[in-house]
Amino acid sequence: MQGFTWRRITTSGLISSSHVCVGELILTDDGGGNADVTLYDGENTNEPEIITVRAMQYHTKDIVFQPYLVTERGLYIDLGSNVNELLILYSEGTE
Repeated sequence: MQGFTWRRITTSGLISSSHVCVGELILTDDGGGNADVTLYDGENTNEPEIITVRAMQYHTKDIVFQPYLVTERGLYIDLGSNVNELLILYSEGTE
């Protein structure tokens, strides 16, 4: 995917404060139980929730968005419990 970048996420935080297209998410658990991550359309957890993704213990959850998941006001990622890492393939400012 031209113009897209992979980013490894290990802590909750703001990915972008502008329009974002998400192509893929890969969530891995830390072995302590089921993992979960929530994406928000905006700059913090007070913004509209887009999706919560869960991976069962000792499993990896891979989601490819076709068409892309598009945010309007930015992208904030909240890592929940038992997350080892989240890989996100995304692009800022394009559709």
